[in-house]
Amino acid sequence: MNEDTKRFAPLKETLTRLFALSGNCCAYPGCSHPLIDEEMNFIAQVCHIEAAMEGGERFNTQQTNEKRRGFDNLMLMCYAHHVRTNNVDKYPVEKLKEIKANHESKFRATGQQFAVEEQLINRVYQDQLESIKNDTTVIRQQTTQLVTEQATHTGISLEILALMKKIDSNSPATAPADLDEEITNIMKYRDGHQHRLAIKQYSDFRGKHWQQLNDRQRYRVLANMGICHLELFEHITAGTMLVEAGKYQPEDLKALNFAALGHAVIGEHDIARTLLQKIFQVSPDDAQAWSTYLQISKGESWSTLLAIMPVPARQDSQVAFMLSKAALDRGLSHEAITWAQVALDAGGETDHDLKGNLAAVILSSIHDPFKVASGQVNRETMNKANYVIRLLDEAWSRLQGTDLAASRSWFLRNRGVAKRILQNRKGCLEDMQEAGRLQQTFEILRETAIIAMELRDSAQALQYTSLASQLAKSASEREDIQLLQAENNSVDGKYAEAIAGLNELLVNATNEQIKTHAYELLIKLLIRIGNAAAADRVIDEVIAWQPERISPYVNKARRCREKGDTVAVIDNLEMAYANVPQATSKEDVHELAMELAKVDAYDKAIRLMEDITDASVLSPLSKDLVRLYFAAGLTKKVFELCQRLINDHGPNQFLTEYMVATYHHINDVPSALRACEQYLAIYPDDQRMIVRLLQIKYQQNDWQAIRVHLAVIHEIDRQLPMEMQYKLAFLFYLCGQKERCYAAAYETRKQFITLLAAHELFFGLLIGHGSTVEHPADPQTAGIGSAVTLTGEDGTTVSWVICPSSTRTLLPDERQEDETIAQLLIGKKPGDRVTLETGQWTIAKIRHRYNYAYQVSMDMLADEQSGSTALRKFSLGTTGNPAVDFQPLFEQLKEQVKQQRYVNSFIATGKMTIGGIAALRQVNPIQIWSELLPFDAPGIQTANGPQEFITARNMLAAGKGMIMDIITLFTLEQLKLLDLVGALTNPLAVSQSTLDVLNDLMRDFPAGKKESKSLLPQGDGFAWQHLTAVDIANQRAKLARLHDWITQRCDVLPCHKAIDLGWSEKTKLNELMGESFVDTALTAREKDYLLFAEEWTFRALAFDEQKVDGIFSLVLLDHFRERSLISQKEYADLVVELISMNYHGIPADSIVVFTALDRFRDVVHPVVLRALGGIHSDLFDGYTSLSIAVNIFYKTVLSPIFSEIYGENGDEQRRRLIFALLGSIAQLYEPDHAIKNNLLLISNELSSTYPGGQAEVDQFIREFFGQFEDDADATAL
Repeated sequence: MNEDTKRFAPLKETLTRLFALSGNCCAYPGCSHPLIDEEMNFIAQVCHIEAAMEGGERFNTQQTNEKRRGFDNLMLMCYAHHVRTNNVDKYPVEKLKEIKANHESKFRATGQQFAVEEQLINRVYQDQLESIKNDTTVIRQQTTQLVTEQATHTGISLEILALMKKIDSNSPATAPADLDEEITNIMKYRDGHQHRLAIKQYSDFRGKHWQQLNDRQRYRVLANMGICHLELFEHITAGTMLVEAGKYQPEDLKALNFAALGHAVIGEHDIARTLLQKIFQVSPDDAQAWSTYLQISKGESWSTLLAIMPVPARQDSQVAFMLSKAALDRGLSHEAITWAQVALDAGGETDHDLKGNLAAVILSSIHDPFKVASGQVNRETMNKANYVIRLLDEAWSRLQGTDLAASRSWFLRNRGVAKRILQNRKGCLEDMQEAGRLQQTFEILRETAIIAMELRDSAQALQYTSLASQLAKSASEREDIQLLQAENNSVDGKYAEAIAGLNELLVNATNEQIKTHAYELLIKLLIRIGNAAAADRVIDEVIAWQPERISPYVNKARRCREKGDTVAVIDNLEMAYANVPQATSKEDVHELAMELAKVDAYDKAIRLMEDITDASVLSPLSKDLVRLYFAAGLTKKVFELCQRLINDHGPNQFLTEYMVATYHHINDVPSALRACEQYLAIYPDDQRMIVRLLQIKYQQNDWQAIRVHLAVIHEIDRQLPMEMQYKLAFLFYLCGQKERCYAAAYETRKQFITLLAAHELFFGLLIGHGSTVEHPADPQTAGIGSAVTLTGEDGTTVSWVICPSSTRTLLPDERQEDETIAQLLIGKKPGDRVTLETGQWTIAKIRHRYNYAYQVSMDMLADEQSGSTALRKFSLGTTGNPAVDFQPLFEQLKEQVKQQRYVNSFIATGKMTIGGIAALRQVNPIQIWSELLPFDAPGIQTANGPQEFITARNMLAAGKGMIMDIITLFTLEQLKLLDLVGALTNPLAVSQSTLDVLNDLMRDFPAGKKESKSLLPQGDGFAWQHLTAVDIANQRAKLARLHDWITQRCDVLPCHKAIDLGWSEKTKLNELMGESFVDTALTAREKDYLLFAEEWTFRALAFDEQKVDGIFSLVLLDHFRERSLISQKEYADLVVELISMNYHGIPADSIVVFTALDRFRDVVHPVVLRALGGIHSDLFDGYTSLSIAVNIFYKTVLSPIFSEIYGENGDEQRRRLIFALLGSIAQLYEPDHAIKNNLLLISNELSSTYPGGQAEVDQFIREFFGQFEDDADATAL
């Protein structure tokens, strides 16, 4: 096969087929274990016939990943039979396929297929995804003594069971038969689990008959005594006896096996190996010899052991058991469980020790103390824990009340641990107590006290800690109990006693670990009782005692954070970080890394996490590392780690979501879509990822794709977060599926009814979409899906929502259609009367259930007690006069407009950009742009001196590429220059986030929208703005044309430069300048393009920060005019259009001024005046400005336009215009003789160009400056 092996979860449709043909029972022949219990929990397993991954049972290298997760390769079995069928020697592929076919044929033939709700399929599907995430063959290291001590107790005794049964098989009887019979009869005490009595009888027998016994009989006595001692876990005594027994039958294979085992038990491994070699020469498949060999071969690899082990020997009970133990020793939990099950199958179902061993091995693979303590136990772990309990129940039932009970008390302890996993702490306590009665040891009593403490049974905890203290043999054990007693007091709320006990313990404590835990508990208790000062002193004491540890500084950092001392937080974390080389606890390192991340010290946090994380394993640590990379903005590392884990573990929801989020950060929409689609190609039913994909499609206004994906969602997965469910409902609405929207939103609100956010999101679902919102029509008569409000004779009201009879969960105001009250209401109309048990009621309203729920949520949110800010509260008047009653609302709106205008005023100062203001106000930048266009607004400064203009003009002519911001695009559209710009040979680009801004605007004008009505500020008041359907259609068409032009003529680019920025830095830039503008500037730098932006402030910031050159529309107009792509008149018209858009700094010559005058026919029109001011543009030097002014004087004097406009007042308007222009000159220059003379000289130069006008022009100049000369003379006098 060419593809890499990956484990894929089954498709939902595959799971549905498997359940349909399952009959809801395990597929193993004769097993009736259900797959789904009465509480609709999946309590079985999805099993592979041929393994999903290499190294698994029956793995087929020729099978594809798809076939491995296909229907034909999967079965549903209980956990016990899943483990049993892992024995590949007994259950090859053909056998399992036969079992599958036989089982499914029962239900295929009869047509009695098992129907499973889609929600359960969703849960099983999610469990399968989780099982892939956490898949690992390495056994967890947190396993406690409770779980693993069985290896010492059980390992050797099971090895000799077969030897015991065949102890005489190779030796002829030569001694008296009555002695042989007595030896056999004594052993019957062992069979009845009376091992002590058997040993005593054998000891008496030896003392009485030893001299009469032959070698074979002596061998039998010693071997049997060794067996009894082994089963009582008295290993040294047993080993010595087995070695001695072997001396009496040196050539007998069984005796040699006993001798080899004895030498192995007492640690003489070399002698044991010599004896084993002797056995293998005679019997290569000898199971007992291989069992002993496994015990003394700890240094060999697992693959080597399996390679040298004969297949027949592996199927022996004792060998399989030892293989299980060998796998456990090597951390291979899956293999350990498989061979423990093989041992049990070969040894017989009644073998208590083998059942105890299998239970212990399974328990060791699932026992994670942290997950148990925090309640994070998944369904598969629960199923395994239940199987462990069943095995131990069966094993203990055979031993209870026998001599073996005490030595097998660990059965009870392990069963208690399994019950604790299932959160059955009471059952765990009972098992621990019983184990303590059988074998009262310090460890059992201590563990029993801990469980009692977890049950808040402080009295029993106190009892067991007191008993344990009596058995404590060392100072360390006594200190341990003191610590537990203090913890018990803290659990019981006896904080003073707990603190006193801890202080006493800390005075003389010798065990450093206990002392450390005592200090940590003391700190927590001091903080809990509010004695922060004492807590701080203890923390300092711990630091003084353990300055090399991490946790004391982390504790101090947390305290400093509570005080708001950020500097001290960082200082203490730095101290902790300096101690990392001495740290022995990875947990402490992990904790420090997470604390460092809270202060944005991502470099150090990541360094620590990389040291303790195996990046090849999908684990909580590797997930934390992904999160840290993401938070630090290390986009490349996020990609690399996620991709590596996906390659190793297959498509994964967590990893894909982080990759999509990272692509979103750099606005790489194609890559984000590709990541979603690749995941959905494997898991097409994963609604969480479907929603992620739909969010991107929504951003792109790709409604066709949205409809396709929505079509496959037959029912919303209620496992989705609330926000995602509401998003799906919203998309249903926008795609015209309004009833689905109402139903989905209603059910989501119902699911999260107790959360305030559920009502806020329900109420606000369609708010903000103006007249597109259409609530469903209320029904005329009551029926399913309607809400009926009734009014009683006393004026009280009550409402009921009528639901289908299939509705499983009901709110207090819901009734199923077949309930009595619903039956009375169905078919009724408003005004009808109904008789209930509480009296006569009249139907006041019948509403669609969505409308009813909407009103209920709105009323709740409007309540002052709700704590919600979703609805602003106004005290409206009741006079009936809207102008008076709504005055509080208008005052609030006026204040908001005032604030907006104040913020917009910063544009004129050059301190803020359009994008920055839009980000601050959280609106589309085009809204800010449109607010700046009127002449009473600050406007937009666009030109910035000749140097930028010349540089931009030269680069444009040289063919340099341009990337345009959203303001430029709308400016070009307004100037109708898109076609000319599109015809340039220069590369053109926009950022993806710029296109997103346009897409946002397009959603404000949806197709088919009938009209829009908005309340807008007008002067000091407000006025309604009405947009007709034609207005909306035209605006949408305009936006669509611009969208098409961008996608057809421009490259839409992601912002790859954002990869170099951390998230926090990029976010700050977004808040300062607006995301689309930041992306445009960064991409201009990356591509070495001109930044095409009308706003000078934005271009200046981009040049200072990114060293990118800018360009603006005026440069483009000049370029087009020079190349005769537009005429001089067209140029002037376009410049006037820019001026009329309130763009500042636009240079204007006489042609532009008179074009404006001709267009607006008013000397004092703002555009004309702004054009006159254009002669002082930064793009002109002083002489040029004066020359343009004199040209305007001549045209004013000679042009008939003034007479055409003003008639008899034409001369006065000429004078008014010339004096206004001279006034602007006087403001820039001292109104002295030099300026007057310069103007007169220029007038003389231009006189030949404008025949007949010089005298009048010169007169105006002298008259204007004469007033200043008169003033100067008056001052001198």
